[in-house]
Amino acid sequence: MAEEIAPWLDPRPLSEIEGLPTFGYRLRFDHEFKEPCHPFMLPKIKQIPGLLGMSWRYTYAWLKFHHQGKKMFIDNLNLVPWKPIYGAPIGGIGCGSIGRGFRGEFCRFQMIPGMYTHKTVEADQFILTVRKSNETIHQCVLSPLKLKGKRLSSWRWGFPSQQATYHALYPRSWTRYEIPECDLTLICRQISPIFPNDYQETCFPGSVFVWEVINKGSDAVDISLTFTFKNGQGVKEDRSGGVWSRAFQEGITGTDDCVSGVEIHQKFNDLPCVYGVAAKHGPGINVSEKSYFNPQSTGEEVWNDLLAEGSLKSTPVSGSETAKGEELACAVCAKTTISPYSHTSLTFSLTWDMPIIHFGAKRNKYHRRYARFFGHDGCATPRLAAHALNHFTSWEEKIAEWQQPTLKANKLPAWYKSALFNETYFISDGGSVWVDSIDVKDAVSEHPFVQEFGKFAYLEGHEYRMYNTLDVHYYASFALMKLWPNLQLSLQYDIDNEPWSRLNAYIIHPTNEWKDLNPKFVLQVYRDYVFTKDEQYLYEMYPQCKAVMDHSLRWDVDRDGIIDNSGFADQTYDAWTVTGASAYCGGLWLAAVKAFTEMAHRLGVVEDLMKYEEILERGKKNFEEKLWNGWVDCEYYNYDCSESGHHDSIMADQMCGQWFLKACGVADNAVFPSANVKRALEAVFKHNVLPFDGGRMGAINGMRPNAKKDVTSCQSDEFWTGVTYALGATMIQVGMIDKGFQTAYGAYHTCWERYGLAFQTPEAYFDNRRFRSLGYMRPLAIWAIQHAVEKFHPQFFENPAF
Repeated sequence: MAEEIAPWLDPRPLSEIEGLPTFGYRLRFDHEFKEPCHPFMLPKIKQIPGLLGMSWRYTYAWLKFHHQGKKMFIDNLNLVPWKPIYGAPIGGIGCGSIGRGFRGEFCRFQMIPGMYTHKTVEADQFILTVRKSNETIHQCVLSPLKLKGKRLSSWRWGFPSQQATYHALYPRSWTRYEIPECDLTLICRQISPIFPNDYQETCFPGSVFVWEVINKGSDAVDISLTFTFKNGQGVKEDRSGGVWSRAFQEGITGTDDCVSGVEIHQKFNDLPCVYGVAAKHGPGINVSEKSYFNPQSTGEEVWNDLLAEGSLKSTPVSGSETAKGEELACAVCAKTTISPYSHTSLTFSLTWDMPIIHFGAKRNKYHRRYARFFGHDGCATPRLAAHALNHFTSWEEKIAEWQQPTLKANKLPAWYKSALFNETYFISDGGSVWVDSIDVKDAVSEHPFVQEFGKFAYLEGHEYRMYNTLDVHYYASFALMKLWPNLQLSLQYDIDNEPWSRLNAYIIHPTNEWKDLNPKFVLQVYRDYVFTKDEQYLYEMYPQCKAVMDHSLRWDVDRDGIIDNSGFADQTYDAWTVTGASAYCGGLWLAAVKAFTEMAHRLGVVEDLMKYEEILERGKKNFEEKLWNGWVDCEYYNYDCSESGHHDSIMADQMCGQWFLKACGVADNAVFPSANVKRALEAVFKHNVLPFDGGRMGAINGMRPNAKKDVTSCQSDEFWTGVTYALGATMIQVGMIDKGFQTAYGAYHTCWERYGLAFQTPEAYFDNRRFRSLGYMRPLAIWAIQHAVEKFHPQFFENPAF
């Protein structure tokens, strides 16, 4: 009997299903997640005293925001509920995004920068019509939804859930529908332009849907697919009035082909936005459209047209504006004939043209980056549709070129291939904005690099609406550096200059006193230089690195070479108090000191080199003396050197600084003794990973040496997805390959496979089916695992499968 392969190491692909990849995230429409989950709301009673001050500040701020008619940047009183429905979203980088459900829903809109609506828009659908001998033999909405009431009641809903399978490998997804009564199989392939080292196509605001229709029967049939879409984002503001639509047709440059579709003109928070729904003409393909129907009605004007002819009767080219209380929807139909035992494709696009944006304060306006290439006048919809339907094949070629080396690496675990690419969704669907400045009221001089590549920012999380939070981006930045390094450099130049024109106001804590931010900035600069070899970048960033390092020295209160935490939660674990020298901030500081000496050496700044080499030697010695406990069978760095009851807790993230140094190729033992690094990681694996779900849940943040959870704070009691991925990378870098993959697998397995939190990966989860902060930035740290494998274990990519 063959030995069973552990799931975190299992390289075997998924079962073969015609038209679907063999790696990725796959569910049938009838899949139900069996572990109901809930957002975290109430801490344990013993944790409340430590949260009173923060809670008071938060409540005061929440009431102030509410009085001003604004939404709190972290709204703990209106948490997003558990919805295990999501699939791969659509859209490029920084242009807005639309979430999809794995059952075909259009269900999470982010047109207004950083503001999400979590509503399923029922009128946004694909309809299949099958005709034979001029008679309609089958017509249905390709959705398992079952609507109640008058709205769209003439449509046939309730597609059999057992006859449809979803598969995601971001930035593409596939949905396979079986219609045995018609001998038909349909496969919808959704494509967004996300691929590395491209700074033009990847900002495109839209997506393409390629429908492959397979006729397995002995008779020719006429097939019509109709894409319906309504204005707005599924919220009450959709009925504000002033919406209008019109049909369009646009030629495809360099070909005889053209596209036809409908524009929907509307405004979101006074910002004009035009949706574009279109289909591509081709030999034997007829495209028709209906530029207006009422999605609140029975929908019979669309349904009956399709029943009668398999096509749509056009409405007037330009319709009048909707009145208050009304909504507007459109439909685009592509029709063709399929011979027996053959197949064909019908292709649609969905785009949105919203070239000018501003944030809530309306202080400055910005052009989205795609407007550089398609214009700023809001009239680009026909050209956007034509571009998408003409270029999606090249998008797919570039996606395949990017993904195939990893997918073909037959020694890599299968789950990891899914996690790596699917977690990348957050680059686009993380509230990201990629813009050029216009009408800037405050004179902010932009670096030429930023002028060329634009300003880039993304949210800390869908529910934590703060942009470019450095403490979290530190983990996620590996994704940008590995995939779009110029966006990472642009972001760093912006931090170096000014974070746009207003500072993030994280009023819950005095972040100017956080001890991890300065070291993380310096470590990123050094990492970016090592990866890019950009000497100019290093030269220009060095003065800022020196400034923040010199500034940080004031926190070394006892002059032991280690900055000291101040007795409150003054770092990214902002509910977990820490005092004095600590494994986390102290380790980050020493790693940053080492990185800074490397930069000073490279630039020949001898005075700085000598100064910080002395600090490093002093700090290394005291770090070991103050924090290394050296206990038998459990050796690690203590949480901090205080006399608190949790000073000797085992922190999962204690090697966070060493992680960056090793990733940059800094020699072993340069800061932390290699033997101690491995012993600490072994202790974390034994205490923070193995006790939970048989080692299949990731790493809990804090454990006590007596094998009990550290429950002194709600965050020590949490599993952080991004930290678990980073910990996995740290282990893999030092040769703990199996344990590293097992650790990281726990986060993916829990969030995606157990809790149903796909494409909304949270910051944190608990072992009691609670989660916190859906759709979070930090899980992009999974790209650090890819770096660890590529740099330190290239054998994974030898002898690839073909």
